[in-house]
Amino acid sequence: MSTVDLTDAGQHAIFGAWFARTEIARGEATRDGFVVFKGSLARKEVTPSLPEHVHRAREVLRKDNVLVDATTRQSLGPGREQLDPEDFYIFCADTPFPSKSAAASVVLSRNANGVVAWQPVDADEAATASVILGDGAPESRPKTTESAWVSFLSVSLSGGRREA
Repeated sequence: MSTVDLTDAGQHAIFGAWFARTEIARGEATRDGFVVFKGSLARKEVTPSLPEHVHRAREVLRKDNVLVDATTRQSLGPGREQLDPEDFYIFCADTPFPSKSAAASVVLSRNANGVVAWQPVDADEAATASVILGDGAPESRPKTTESAWVSFLSVSLSGGRREA
């Protein structure tokens, strides 16, 4: 089993992805791609533009209990009370992806450009990541375990190419 070293990203910028004017996910760029943080949400309803390989990747994440059903409004986290838990999965682990676009497509359940979908969160907001995500602050996330499904995601989501 290998690891993704989150300390290699350099400036440790935290990014957020929004749906219906609500931040539903946070993550961080790494040398090897992008990591979606534990406690982030992913939309259940998929759009027709979602590529088949992303459908398969989401199925693997569900099967491995990385994406689980949200059960209550409280399980969605602070600031997300207006969202319906029936509409979202929750990431149960920091989850590495081969690119920002791969991560955005899984989170937003549509074909997505990661550069557009992931917007920087300002430093004051990034400090509240532990409150929003219910997990340690970004600087306390030194490594994320990579398992067999991550290798599957890297191949299927990147289509054999690396995103710049």
